Amino acid sequence: MDPPSLDDQTFSATDVGAKIPNYTPGAQWGTQAEPFSLMQDPLQAEVSINAYAKPQGMTLSVWAKESNENWPNREIVNERAAGLDGKPIAMTWDENGRLWICETVDYPNELNEKPAVGRDRIKICEDTDSDGQADKFTVFADDLSIPSTLVCYRGGVIVQDGQTTIYLKDINGDGKADFRQSLITGWAMGDTHGGVSNFQYGPDNWIWGMQGYNNSQPIINGEPQQRFRQGFWRFKVRAGASDQTAPAFAIDAASNAVAEIATDEFDEHTIRVDALEFVRGTNNNTWGLGFSEEGYVFGSTANGCPSVHMPIPNRYYDQVAGWSPETLGPISESFKFNPIDDEIRQVDYHGGYTAACGSAIYTARNYPQTWWNRIQMVCGPTGHLVGSFVLEKDGAGYRSRNAFNTVASIDDWSAPIMSEVGPDGNVWVLDWYNYIVQHNPTPNGFQTGKGAAYESDLRDKRFARVYRLLNKESAALSPSRTMQLAEASNEALVEALKSDNFFWRRAAQRLLVEREATDEPVLNALAALVKQSEVDEIGLNPAAMHAIWALAGLSESGSSAAAETLAAACQSGFAHISSPVRNAAVGFCHEDQLPQAIEAGLQNDVDPKVRLTLLLRVAEGNAKNAIDGDGLAALLPSIQTDGVLLDAWTSAASTDPTSAIVAMTKMDPAMTDAISQRVSVLAEHIARGRPTAEEIGRLLQIDPNSPLAVTVWEGLANGWPRDLTISLPEDSQKLIRDRFLAENTSVESKAAILAVADQWTVENLNEIVGEIQDELLTTAMDADAEAETRLNAWEQSIRLAPNSSKILDAVEEFFTPQLPPETGVEALRSLQAARVDGLSETLLESRTSLGPKLGSQILTLLLSRTESTEDLLDAIAEGQVQFNDLQLDQRQALLNHPTAAIAARAETLMESRGAMVTSNRQTLVDQWMPVTKQEGDVTNGIAMFKKHCAACHIHGETGNEIGPNLTGMSVHPKEEILINVLDPSRSVENNFRTYQILTVDGNVLSGMLAGESANSLRIIDTQGKEKLVLREDIEQLSSSPKSLMPEGFESSMSKAEMADLLSFLAKRDEHAPLSISSVATINSNKGLPGFRGRSGDKLELDSYGRVEVESIPFELIDPQGDRIANIIGLQSSSPRRPSTLPESVNIDCSGKVQAIHLLGGVAWAAYPRFKDETTSMIVRLHYSDSTTSDFELVNGKHIVTYQAGEDVPESTLAIEANGKQVRYLKVPADADKELTKIEFLKGGDFSIPLVFAVTVEFAGGGH
Repeated sequence: MDPPSLDDQTFSATDVGAKIPNYTPGAQWGTQAEPFSLMQDPLQAEVSINAYAKPQGMTLSVWAKESNENWPNREIVNERAAGLDGKPIAMTWDENGRLWICETVDYPNELNEKPAVGRDRIKICEDTDSDGQADKFTVFADDLSIPSTLVCYRGGVIVQDGQTTIYLKDINGDGKADFRQSLITGWAMGDTHGGVSNFQYGPDNWIWGMQGYNNSQPIINGEPQQRFRQGFWRFKVRAGASDQTAPAFAIDAASNAVAEIATDEFDEHTIRVDALEFVRGTNNNTWGLGFSEEGYVFGSTANGCPSVHMPIPNRYYDQVAGWSPETLGPISESFKFNPIDDEIRQVDYHGGYTAACGSAIYTARNYPQTWWNRIQMVCGPTGHLVGSFVLEKDGAGYRSRNAFNTVASIDDWSAPIMSEVGPDGNVWVLDWYNYIVQHNPTPNGFQTGKGAAYESDLRDKRFARVYRLLNKESAALSPSRTMQLAEASNEALVEALKSDNFFWRRAAQRLLVEREATDEPVLNALAALVKQSEVDEIGLNPAAMHAIWALAGLSESGSSAAAETLAAACQSGFAHISSPVRNAAVGFCHEDQLPQAIEAGLQNDVDPKVRLTLLLRVAEGNAKNAIDGDGLAALLPSIQTDGVLLDAWTSAASTDPTSAIVAMTKMDPAMTDAISQRVSVLAEHIARGRPTAEEIGRLLQIDPNSPLAVTVWEGLANGWPRDLTISLPEDSQKLIRDRFLAENTSVESKAAILAVADQWTVENLNEIVGEIQDELLTTAMDADAEAETRLNAWEQSIRLAPNSSKILDAVEEFFTPQLPPETGVEALRSLQAARVDGLSETLLESRTSLGPKLGSQILTLLLSRTESTEDLLDAIAEGQVQFNDLQLDQRQALLNHPTAAIAARAETLMESRGAMVTSNRQTLVDQWMPVTKQEGDVTNGIAMFKKHCAACHIHGETGNEIGPNLTGMSVHPKEEILINVLDPSRSVENNFRTYQILTVDGNVLSGMLAGESANSLRIIDTQGKEKLVLREDIEQLSSSPKSLMPEGFESSMSKAEMADLLSFLAKRDEHAPLSISSVATINSNKGLPGFRGRSGDKLELDSYGRVEVESIPFELIDPQGDRIANIIGLQSSSPRRPSTLPESVNIDCSGKVQAIHLLGGVAWAAYPRFKDETTSMIVRLHYSDSTTSDFELVNGKHIVTYQAGEDVPESTLAIEANGKQVRYLKVPADADKELTKIEFLKGGDFSIPLVFAVTVEFAGGGH
């Protein structure tokens, strides 16, 4: 990177008072230290641009900036390009290359819910003289409120205006919108940074977008659609007349006022939304979307998940009854970013993406080939940067790595929020330019605004920047636009599909579809593009792909000629040399052509993406003869290790699940472990589809002792409708009795089929069921048997006859004081399937003789069903159970119970027993604040942690990591810890709220919403268990504004015990091992660094976790096979030697420290191979007074090769394993100063130094 060209003298600052929140790194979201008061002054665009670092050989150029009126008391450096007003929240370009930009003043807290009365606007910006800067600014539309995204369509623009998706169009050519049409309503905007963003015209001719964590139910044409939150979505638009469900309103040319009465005078220009689809969910607030040149879909989320790939839409999962998609997670190695500014302010995910936005792929050819269709650009405004993620294929999916910064600034105001490839083939960067970027949580002493952002008069409303990143060699020759397609002929549009810039190809495709260009010359020209076999340097033929996509859009208009041409083009595409063209052909061909694609062998294509698309087309179910069950089963050996392909295969197999299952049971038994779960999914799908006797008869052809037989019958039982009974013919009944209940059939297989056969009217089964249940219960009661054997038999016995009174006797016999708690917990979970009367009473009686873990789990079981919850309340009313026996989260679940009568009775009982917690949390915090001044008993504090916190939190090696890890809480004052304990719901993001579900079976679930699709929800409960709930099984769904962490800890411990807990959490021992998990970059089991960055030898240690070296404790991260990075590796990068490793990492650490202890001291390309005494790594210590100190680790003195047997004088051998070594060394620190963070910085030589563990030694032995 070329560094910034500004020095410190350029910057000035103003004391604004204690108005700048100081969120500190820690386990609890939103933890604060004393606020800052010194605020850097803003810089003019021509100055601030020099604060950016850029890739070598590139330069930034100012294309547009705020108007000069925003600098009334400052000398204007340059009046050119000064035409923006308000904050730039989104941008796009039209078919003539003009920039359209959304400017907002209302964001974040002044959303106007009434249409057309906001203060925001859309502005068209033009570079009319092609000098590389905007010189014409036209207000296209105003009176908007938080217009968060826009996309050009049919000569107008589709805009997300706060809570409504609208269409604006200029029809008289004056550059201003003449009407406003409402298209989609129902968007929730309780949090203004959790809304809709990133409209883009997709290769499939739909408009795509992203939705944040606001829970919305959009309405199109008067019809409510699926409710969804956080993820990818799309909608289908076309030309169409307005009506009362999509009304159009005239805009007065003189006053810009929008009429109150709808009109049909613009119906020649209005549009309609035909369909809307929630495509796939992400794992948190989402604001980034991008398409690769092949049409593959990528995105980014705000917090800790900056790089996402969307391989399969929800609809392919939703068509499989009982199945559900997983929430999309990160494909990147790490969420960390690499700011060049030492001082950045963040609320959480410190050192990483916590306000990420944008996901553009570099899809032009101005930059070096290493960029082409490979670099995903993700903005990190809190780090003043745009990161560059290198995309790499990973089977049918992708993985990515954050390799370098597209740009990065040291200006504290710089806040890139959008980076896109413009019409000139360069990256354009939208700089929000605001010192206050963070939205929430609300800091102490501040108020929460209407948009859920904290209120601050320091939030800027004036500055806005648009930059272009140019190749230095071509900067002087790089105009802002290269084509004008609005008036271009259809033939010119076809020619534009050959552009080397995805922007122009997509614009030309859109225009062809909008114009319904189905005349013969155009169709022939499009077909000819597909026949061209040439590929570019990266193996693509983009024109052929866009020709197929354009033909697909044209055929949807009803043109038979376009449909015929598309069919011919796809037939050519099946054999194209470029696999993305083959993929496009398979994706958009008519279903009747799928057998031809299979005949061409595309189900075994070398490109997994082609195989994926073919399977998804089969899954659509419109080509019944494309491939049969045997053909699908034959594909399994080649895809069994690719989860994405397995999901697509499962969806495809669901179109004829019985044939697929029968074929799978004939396969090599060695395959069954990989596919057993898929068999279960398909069997449940069959059951939920209400199968006929004929279908069950086909399943009875499988071998009773097949390794998959039990899975088949259990899957059927899981999904069998409660009201469905079928009559099997006598021959099928005979098969069950003679084959599946034969003496040589295993008892597990017998039990599995009997658990569902009671719905098949098979004669004379009751006696057999009783015998099998007795046999299973005998196995379950065998205390000498393996726990797994006992539990399997226990679960099968319950599923076999859930109403059997034998279960009550079995409970009394099974649950004894001698039963291991782990076995008992699993056995209680199985009892949730039991439906026998008297179970609650039996369990409550058994509870008195069991330990606290099983006793608590019994209460959890009773709370999981409506009927048993009522039994539990009866027991509380009778004094058999006390409220203090319930965990706080269990009490909160009672008060939030989805059955109103139960919640009301629980509240009444709590009030009568004095068990209600106060709702005034601030008053409570004030009352308990003196506790922070008490010296508590740390030993008892540990006991308090184990009792009250360890179920959800981990500290050191104690507890469970459901909530935040509390190991690092000692760097925070007791006052902050107390607030987080007593008032956990003070500031809760939407994705951390609690949901309650009541199912039609009477089951009750409570927890955080992990994901959702059209057919299902995923809930994570307080035990960390993720549970799938089908929407068809939901009786009632409600949400609470409360955090999953319950209120009321003050009722569970005395003030003395709270003082003990706080003292434990705030205690600093002499030595404190620091976690390196968030900055680790190498998995030692995959291989240490080797030649030219390739993985070298593995370093497998005998043990991980806590180790001591020279009496210093260290924490070695377990790599868990090859899943987790457990070593810090640093490497310098250069154009000749690009690196996947960072050049520096930071670990936050607060307090007075006298020494840093390291396990490391080894490197690749180190002594004795390289003998010069060069600097391999620098340990840079950052202190609270803004000073730093450096300690250099020198090759041949401190650093040596990681191969065992070599030595250097200033580090000592600590660990030796499998021919490798790890060494120990000590770095001194200034014990008189408060340390804030430790930075490991790559030195100037060629080596790759490694750090395995870090421990700090506090001054004075800690406290």
